[in-house]
Amino acid sequence: MDKYFVCMAVSYKYGGRCIGGVELTKGTDDRYSIVKENGTPKWIRPVTRGTEHGEIPTHLSNTCKVMDIVKISGAIACPDCAQSENYYFDSIEKVGRLNNTQSTLDMLCDNRHNLLFGNRGKAVHPDSYVSMGYSLMLIKANEVNFFMENRYGTDYKRLRVNFTYNGVEYDLPVTDPDFSEKADYDVESLNGSDAYYMTISLGVEHQGWHSKLVANVIPMNSAR
Repeated sequence: MDKYFVCMAVSYKYGGRCIGGVELTKGTDDRYSIVKENGTPKWIRPVTRGTEHGEIPTHLSNTCKVMDIVKISGAIACPDCAQSENYYFDSIEKVGRLNNTQSTLDMLCDNRHNLLFGNRGKAVHPDSYVSMGYSLMLIKANEVNFFMENRYGTDYKRLRVNFTYNGVEYDLPVTDPDFSEKADYDVESLNGSDAYYMTISLGVEHQGWHSKLVANVIPMNSAR
């Protein structure tokens, strides 16, 4: 079976990459429509057989970028607790691209969940993770501020972001490789856009929790 999706994240994952996007259907006129489930865009996450966390090798992830339309062939659903979006695949390829506009991104946003994965914190407990039913969502964030965090008293720094969503403030790590690379040069330059769309995901269990991660950031400026 072939599956189509618009890529909304290519992020770091245990030596490889995690790819995810909103499922699309292809019509006879070669136009694509967004697939929805309970009124919310339905997600697909291609995962690789035989890897510890389903991570995709970097050379395969280079096949697609954010807003590309991607086809996976031989798709077989392999849901895992909250990761209901998982699919094994035989091949992956870019077959098109959606326009990167705020109107398009608005249609891809999750407008059903008022909180990020059911709570106001930075992570989800495994008991909730088992029955959550989803682990990816696209949001439009407000009051956004990116900053570098020193970890464990060393020189190693990691990009994080403060933002609000539905009036709730969050502070999460950013795993978007392209955006993180820009932060190495000038983190302040990442702030100040008119709008920010973020793909939020749940990580694998670590120290008894599943962390919330910003897997992709799309800054947008209004036409001036």
